[in-house]
Amino acid sequence: MEMKEKTAMPLNEIENKRAYAKYYTGQMAKPNPEQMAKLLKGPMDAGLAIYPQEAAKLLEPGYMEGETGYCIMENGAGYLAVNNKFPGVTLDM
Repeated sequence: MEMKEKTAMPLNEIENKRAYAKYYTGQMAKPNPEQMAKLLKGPMDAGLAIYPQEAAKLLEPGYMEGETGYCIMENGAGYLAVNNKFPGVTLDM
């Protein structure tokens, strides 16, 4: 599966006056190739999904396999998680 570059729809006059209009123009950052490779492989094993009641595990050192991926969970819910890296970002930010 290949990701195609998308172009944003032009904003109308009212939309251009909105405070967030600046986010619809300019160059978008390229996605993390490591994360994209995981997502492009297709659905992950549902057994790796992290249920809401397990969210505290995300605070433990290291990374869990289910931190990036998507699937349909055993209970029928859709699951999507992406562990994005934000270089230079601090907790205070």
